[in-house]
Amino acid sequence: MYNFQMQFRRKLPAWLLPSIGGLIVLAVWIGLGLLSEEAPEASTPEEGGASLLAYLSPSDNTAEVQAMDFGIGQVVQLTDSAGVTFFAVDPAGEYLIISIRNDQNGADLWRADLLSGASQPLHECGPSTCESPRISPDGAWLVFQRSTPGVAYIPEIWLLNLESGEAERVSDSARPSRDPAWAGSEALGYYEPDLSAFVLVDLDGDPIAEFANESGGAASWAADGASLIASEQSVVNTSILRGPSGEAAFDTPEPGSQSAVEVLSSQLLQYSLDGGSQPLLDYSDPLVEDALPVLSPDGRWLAFTRKYLDEESWTPGRQLWLLNMESGDLVQLTNSPNHQVIAIAWSPDGQQLAYVRANQVEFQNPLELWITNLDGSASQLIAVDSYAPAWMP
Repeated sequence: MYNFQMQFRRKLPAWLLPSIGGLIVLAVWIGLGLLSEEAPEASTPEEGGASLLAYLSPSDNTAEVQAMDFGIGQVVQLTDSAGVTFFAVDPAGEYLIISIRNDQNGADLWRADLLSGASQPLHECGPSTCESPRISPDGAWLVFQRSTPGVAYIPEIWLLNLESGEAERVSDSARPSRDPAWAGSEALGYYEPDLSAFVLVDLDGDPIAEFANESGGAASWAADGASLIASEQSVVNTSILRGPSGEAAFDTPEPGSQSAVEVLSSQLLQYSLDGGSQPLLDYSDPLVEDALPVLSPDGRWLAFTRKYLDEESWTPGRQLWLLNMESGDLVQLTNSPNHQVIAIAWSPDGQQLAYVRANQVEFQNPLELWITNLDGSASQLIAVDSYAPAWMP
């Protein structure tokens, strides 16, 4: 029999220690015969890159954290629970923070130690849903979003001390706040819909800066907290003319009765701490939809998604693009018009990208997890029906 366990043990011997009464079972499923037939073969596309890529699968509310080990080209399952909704990887690769549904229709936060195999509850949330955990770069803090169902549904941003386990709200209790992210280890950002702005606060919740943004989509904070990149939508009039709608559409339009077609464009803006902003790219031709910006760990590159909105170049899905933040050079990494990239994750060394794509024509097709090098080479399909990628150092 193929001795997968011994090869895996040489890479991460502590991972094979069993969980003692814990929620997490760090087990090699190949040895159980559950993944051996369908596990995709994969190899690390670039020497020196991270050797493990974690993700959630399947997408039917029974997701577990799984990981592709590129050293041996096989999948291992890292959790065995009632369904993981979110997870975060410790910057040192020693543990996971996972959000798991509880019996009160909420979701609690758990810590799964990858070195000892033990797991323990980190923050019990009762009927509230604790989600979107993000560990600070120095590993000392955890920020997360806590939402309680009810008439006054107000998602909040909470901060938890990973040493003491104490947690407290840092966002304004009167306003919804969502999508927490770290801007260095001493500041965190999130979006406030009522203000139509991203806000940056210190660890006490005191404001540092505010960035006006109507869209409130995905954003990427610089590692030093000095700037923010986010997409902003605007209405653009095209040269395409349309006639009347409804029953009148069957009539021949009167001269001058046609109006210009409007499209919703999306552009990337870079915000500074003084609240000012400027377009990140040349948008003299605004018929593009740029979104989902993600800065590389060293800030030299920006991955984002783009599709063109003009008649000749329009596609159903947004493709993966790469911007050199120093030179301004642009590279298109994917070219699958019917697919839309919906998630992007940088490897810790900034040499590889993982991304999830969704078919925009055949909606019944499952999500696909891919990886690629920065020049678009060595693209590989890693897993299907998988999402939320995160590299493990």
